[in-house]
Amino acid sequence: MSGALVVIDVQNLMFSGKTVPTVHEPETLIENINSVIASARAKDQDVIFIQQSGPEGDFLERGSEAWELWSGLDKAEKEPVFEKTEGDSLTSVGLSSYLQENGIRDLTLIGCASEHCVTATVKGALARGYNVTVVADAHGTWGSEDTPPTQMVAQQNALFETSGATLTSTAALAA
Repeated sequence: MSGALVVIDVQNLMFSGKTVPTVHEPETLIENINSVIASARAKDQDVIFIQQSGPEGDFLERGSEAWELWSGLDKAEKEPVFEKTEGDSLTSVGLSSYLQENGIRDLTLIGCASEHCVTATVKGALARGYNVTVVADAHGTWGSEDTPPTQMVAQQNALFETSGATLTSTAALAA
């Protein structure tokens, strides 16, 4: 069995600042995400990209500029991209089939947004029996009126750990 890195929803909407504000500290986040991608490739792990798709008129309408993967994302042409319409990336039939066909049971998760699609994917993967690792400093969000983004990420990391996921850091993976 092998492992895979799943890069969740690193799309223009989150980084361009055109439709909504950028995620918190976008330069640091994309640097960490790309570092984790490089680490996964160095370990011959599969690198998989997830792209949220919304209905016509949605912020993430399929084919829109906001829907495209962020240009600063280090994606190799051969690496698969799977679309999803729900928060949990594993609801993508393509992703679920890919993982099963390749005997992948260990998932490392990074991406956007911490309290939405990353959390839904962590919960979904754990419920399906996957071994889940979350890179604590390679997922990001905007936060909310009541919760600053750094606090939101910290809360989600605590939730991931108590739910049964393993936490690691970008630096630990690069070592």
